[in-house]
Amino acid sequence: MAEAINEQLKQLSGRGTALPGPAQVSPAPHTPPAFHPEPRLPPPERYGGEEGTCRPFLTQCSLIFELQPSSYPTECSRVAYAISLLTSRAREWATHEWDRGADCCTTFQTFADELCKVFDASLPGREKARNLLGLRQGGRCVSNYAIECRTLAAESKWNSFSLLDAFYHGLSGYIKDELVTCEPCRDLDALITLSTRLDNRFRAQLREKGSTRSARYFQERLSPPVGTSPSPQLLPCLISNAHEQHST
Repeated sequence: MAEAINEQLKQLSGRGTALPGPAQVSPAPHTPPAFHPEPRLPPPERYGGEEGTCRPFLTQCSLIFELQPSSYPTECSRVAYAISLLTSRAREWATHEWDRGADCCTTFQTFADELCKVFDASLPGREKARNLLGLRQGGRCVSNYAIECRTLAAESKWNSFSLLDAFYHGLSGYIKDELVTCEPCRDLDALITLSTRLDNRFRAQLREKGSTRSARYFQERLSPPVGTSPSPQLLPCLISNAHEQHST
């Protein structure tokens, strides 16, 4: 019996048993990246060298390049696109620079800097600051006055305190009368929000009354004296802050 068992063991060991190999894993199917079409935007308005519109034109070009990178993949293609939108004297200048292979045509940023230097050599920050000094609400609503104030403030480089004082100084008298009874605002956003709310309430009350006397009072408070300029107490502070910001 024992011999029979040993014989069977010898036969089994002689055959050997193959171990199963690793399971074959089929590769995952290749999934192409999702295609997201670039937005199609209208081209910016053509620029002919007019002062004051150079930077908005270049900003619009930059937005095109940001949203359509595959359409303008190289710096050369971006400069060419900007030149194609120029007219008049700006196109004549850019064509000459492109034909002679000027350094300003190597990148869009250098081209933009040179275009501004040639056709918009003014210092936008200082001009916007001067405009802020003379800005007044007048007969318009506070919200429209605030829009112009914010637009000028974006390039004025004034600090928050100067912007707050300039906005308050330009408000019409009827708003200032209401602000006297309110807590002082700590920043420009808070002052604009409060002034807009007071203005809306004042105008709503005026519409409800509809009296000639109220309308006359409203018109008198809206119309500042002709040639009004910033007060002597405010002007030195604003100019000092403006120069301090430009020198940094």
